[in-house]
Amino acid sequence: MSNSILVPHLADAMVRVTEVAAIAAQKLAGLGDEKAADQAAVDAMRTAFNSVDFQGRIVIGEGERDEAPMLYIGEEVGTGQGPEIDIALDPLEGTTLTAKAMANALAVLAIAPRGVTYTITGTSALRIFPTMSIVEATRPPGVSSSISTAVTRSRSASWIAWIK
Repeated sequence: MSNSILVPHLADAMVRVTEVAAIAAQKLAGLGDEKAADQAAVDAMRTAFNSVDFQGRIVIGEGERDEAPMLYIGEEVGTGQGPEIDIALDPLEGTTLTAKAMANALAVLAIAPRGVTYTITGTSALRIFPTMSIVEATRPPGVSSSISTAVTRSRSASWIAWIK
């Protein structure tokens, strides 16, 4: 597969995927229930993924299959039509922040063409998205939500949706 995975419809869809996860979690902000906020983000993200024409596979997720209904490592998402994509994600980074209605929780994902990620093994396994830059994402003062997109030389991309 070529590195041109970021066709406009796919890039726009990944933005929407992070947005719906962030919005779903935000509805539970301040209620003190970390698990419910995380579950809402997971459910929203999975539903959004499954409406997009691509063949996605979670390579960095929240756990293994036996911990479902989280988005687990090895899970296939998307409609099964379109480009083959590896996905790293966290539907809700900052569950405690969300439960306490604090700022800076986020929904995040990164994609790369299928097969370009690799695993480093040792005492634990770590999956790497090659040549992916680390992006410092900051929410501007007074902005309730924003999207940060980073595209790297390998044409991997990441999206972050901030939750206020």
